[in-house]
Amino acid sequence: MAAAFNPTAPFLTASSAQVRGYAQTFLGQLEPVLPGVAGQWNGKATMSAWHTNPYAWGAYSYWPNGYPHRYAGYEAVRQGNVHVAGEHCSIDYQGYMEGGAQEGQRAAREVLTDLGIK
Repeated sequence: MAAAFNPTAPFLTASSAQVRGYAQTFLGQLEPVLPGVAGQWNGKATMSAWHTNPYAWGAYSYWPNGYPHRYAGYEAVRQGNVHVAGEHCSIDYQGYMEGGAQEGQRAAREVLTDLGIK
């Protein structure tokens, strides 16, 4: 779905006509569910289009439909002598620095245990 957004820059605010248009479209879709919500918009909005960011190119963890009950949790399972770490391994903080830090500590503890160091 993110690829449907083709903004002029990766990160924009409501000062961009494009972002205002996206916000208006969303509010129009939300209006039948929450009547009057469009009239409550304060004019502020931001958009992050990670797939156009040259430093990320869309790299962002997420679990697609069906993933959590099939695979979630397996990302961190060691594969022989390979210990996997990263925010993508975190159940609670997937996609965030906290997840990366916690999973890095977990993997380091696994390695130290294998080496007999406590």
